Amino acid sequence: MTRSTKHGSSSASRRGVCPPASAAFFFVFFLSLWRWTSAHAASTFIGDGCGSLRLRRTLRARALTDGRGEEETLLEGPDRLVQAAGEPADPADFLAALLALPSGKLRFRGASEFLEGVPVQIGPPSSKKSGEAGKVEFLIRVLERLAADLSTWEVKEALALIALMGGLLAGKGLARALAPHSRRRLLSVAFSLVPVSAPAAVRLLRQTGTGEACADLSQQAALAGLLEELLQKVEVDVLQTGFCSASADAAVTLFRLFPGFATVADSRVEALLNTLQGVCGPIETMGKLELDRADCSVGQRREYLRLAGDLAEAVGRGERAQEFRRADRELGVRYHLARAKPWEAVAACRNSPDTKELCLDLLVRDGLDLLARGRAKSWEMELPKLALDPSFTRAARAARRDRHLQLPRGVLLQVVTDEREVPDAMQALRASAGQAVQIQNCSEAEDQPPLAAVGFDTEWGLSKKDGLCLLQLATRSRVVILDMLALAGSACLCRSLEDLFADGSVTKLAFAAAQDIQQLQRFGALPPGCRPEPLVDLADEASGLSHLTKEVLGLPLDKAMQASRWEKRPLTAAQLRYAAMDAWVLAEIFGRSNRSDSNAPSSHQMAVR
Repeated sequence: MTRSTKHGSSSASRRGVCPPASAAFFFVFFLSLWRWTSAHAASTFIGDGCGSLRLRRTLRARALTDGRGEEETLLEGPDRLVQAAGEPADPADFLAALLALPSGKLRFRGASEFLEGVPVQIGPPSSKKSGEAGKVEFLIRVLERLAADLSTWEVKEALALIALMGGLLAGKGLARALAPHSRRRLLSVAFSLVPVSAPAAVRLLRQTGTGEACADLSQQAALAGLLEELLQKVEVDVLQTGFCSASADAAVTLFRLFPGFATVADSRVEALLNTLQGVCGPIETMGKLELDRADCSVGQRREYLRLAGDLAEAVGRGERAQEFRRADRELGVRYHLARAKPWEAVAACRNSPDTKELCLDLLVRDGLDLLARGRAKSWEMELPKLALDPSFTRAARAARRDRHLQLPRGVLLQVVTDEREVPDAMQALRASAGQAVQIQNCSEAEDQPPLAAVGFDTEWGLSKKDGLCLLQLATRSRVVILDMLALAGSACLCRSLEDLFADGSVTKLAFAAAQDIQQLQRFGALPPGCRPEPLVDLADEASGLSHLTKEVLGLPLDKAMQASRWEKRPLTAAQLRYAAMDAWVLAEIFGRSNRSDSNAPSSHQMAVR
């Protein structure tokens, strides 16, 4: 075996084929040569004219891609980024060149191009630095120049440039090359920003990773004063304005960067935590849902609880941080369930076993025992005892049905899974476009037949690979659900949909139509560029379909099945009811809102586009 291998290698060499070891040697050799050539070219970037031309062309091309003409690229600024041979790069010229660029996006790209292609010269040629250390030194000099001339700059523009420099230090990994004396210089720059914007100063420290070990005694005293000022401002904001400002995040960040200050500001932190707890209520009732509270909304309370949890964790009070965060999760679960968004309530549990247990109990009480069973199986938890009581679950389901709009009994529902059923289903749908059915909570009679309109909606899987799962088409008296997984590749279905969407005598209705049309085109049910005409998008009328349904028809939609597994077969009865309602209410809302017998225009009257 060894002989044949050796013989094969020598034969390959005689035939002119490189053995694997030789191929690896040549690969490493040419890679090293390419790297040396690139480094040599970069080292002469400042002194030759080719570098200036390269930077100018790059910036011109990027400016043109933003829709600006060549005469509007303001390239006289970037020309100054490249210095004459042997001259050091000047921060003032660098800033002037950046300001000449017309947008923040181009400024970041121009500065990145400059740093990537130029090993910046610091000082005279005899004492120059190159590589990461030189770039770091140059960016610090730019920040020092900005801080020194801060009074001559427009505040917003100066803070944007400072954030840009900090982003370059953080995003390109240059912060790792910062020496202790460089970090102390950054601290000085940050202190000069405090009178203008304390959050901007803390952001610079966070971007550059400047922490407690880098500060000298005088700087530590100044940082303690800054922290005291931030905490006081946060407390004032909470008591007076009702909202947490950027100072709150800045204070938490400072505690994380300088953990030694937790003991220095202990009394101030305790006072702020007590203030936040006083606004949110006692610990045992913090997570209770009280929507009628006038002093503090649910959103504000959740913001306060998050701030209190972050602040308590930053100062090393882990148990109290857990209490605040547990209350925040509990409040989030109750809030989303109150807004009829059970899947958001499930997501709000995160990885907390206590919150998951609470969520399962609330789901069962809300009539969603089937969803609770699925979540309990996924979380590997036991079901609440109430879920095992058939009489309780039946009563909870009935109460939930009474709180939400249901599909009227007179509406026919057809599920199509066979290609041969498509023509008859589409013909019956078209024939029902002028019929209406009386529904609950809507007692107004209509003297005139409704307009011919068909609502459509789609359901797709949780991941992109699942694709389009259902297409629902509905009039006011009939709903057709097309199983797109079973009808994949059906030419008859594609022709029927194209004919329906091109029929100008039937108004097509949708909610956020762009998403549904995109899904149909991606599935292949509609050709690219095909758009239903005429089309009414009810998303222009309200922030959500359930909210619009409640306002027009009296009851909201039940969205419990919104994020269910639509790719799994067979579909449950609850999934089919949900899918049918999403399409049917479009036709019903449109018909009710465009009654021809109304003398006065309706508040929800919708125009056909």
